[in-house]
Amino acid sequence: HATSLTSLPPEDIARALQMFRQRIQDLKNDVRFRYIQVFKNQGLLAGSFIEHAHSHLVATPVIPRRLESELRWCKQHYDLKERCLYCDIVRQEVEAGTRLVERSPEFVAFCPFAPRFAYEVWVFPVTHGHRFEGLDDPALAGLARVLRAVLRRVERKTSDYHLVLHTAPNEKSPPVWGLAWETLPFDFHWHIEVLPRQADVARLHREEEFYVNPIPPEEAARQLRDTPID
Repeated sequence: HATSLTSLPPEDIARALQMFRQRIQDLKNDVRFRYIQVFKNQGLLAGSFIEHAHSHLVATPVIPRRLESELRWCKQHYDLKERCLYCDIVRQEVEAGTRLVERSPEFVAFCPFAPRFAYEVWVFPVTHGHRFEGLDDPALAGLARVLRAVLRRVERKTSDYHLVLHTAPNEKSPPVWGLAWETLPFDFHWHIEVLPRQADVARLHREEEFYVNPIPPEEAARQLRDTPID
């Protein structure tokens, strides 16, 4: 009852990811749902008031604003360069190495170039894929190991964070902009965002989403890499 995600062995985290996959696949059979949101709020600062380990899964008839913005920018980048925007970002982060936190043959975790929060980490599959629910069991096992290591490092900095899955919208539902999802498999790249929350985080203006982050991502990544996880 009082356990946490990071206290579970990787195989149990993989089972939770398998459950996410199964529920997303099932809910996407209903064309009324344009998007399936999967997220976890850890700690009071992240809005969690339930002690036992839990996550949230919500099916909505609209695409969340942030996801819609991502979809638009990914589509624009693909139309311009015929490449996935996030594949370009992953490649640049791996080559630079200064913002990397964790890396495996299948997944890479790094602090983004312009993070909203201190110690913010994004986890991406190295191989392009637009749907999280397309992963097989071995891939989910590899993701579980990387995710556990990332969260253990983050929890040494703050016990409160959001974990959010960004996967493709429901391609069986009508597209948002009146056009078929024809390039979606090529222009969108699913990923997980870990957003730590700290009491002294400031935001200049909620509606405009300007954030104040006192730690450069390169320094945050270095501290996370140097943080023991066992």
